[in-house]
Amino acid sequence: MTDLVSEIGDMTHSARAEFFETFQQYVAGQAEADTDRGRVRYAGLLSEIAIKLAEIKELEDECWQICEPFTIVSDREHGE
Repeated sequence: MTDLVSEIGDMTHSARAEFFETFQQYVAGQAEADTDRGRVRYAGLLSEIAIKLAEIKELEDECWQICEPFTIVSDREHGE
């Protein structure tokens, strides 16, 4: 797990924003599937997680706007 945290932590803010957006979509899909299965309470919690992930994505975008001018061009091109 520590390796995964390090990999995500080492990403640029733009790459992390993309990661959180993808993760948010995945969790939202799980919430929808569980709603269809009648697991309303569980689906509601997953929906709340998806909302928080979308908020984190927005914060990463804001951080990227601040950091981008100071980022090396090759890092911008590779999302590192």
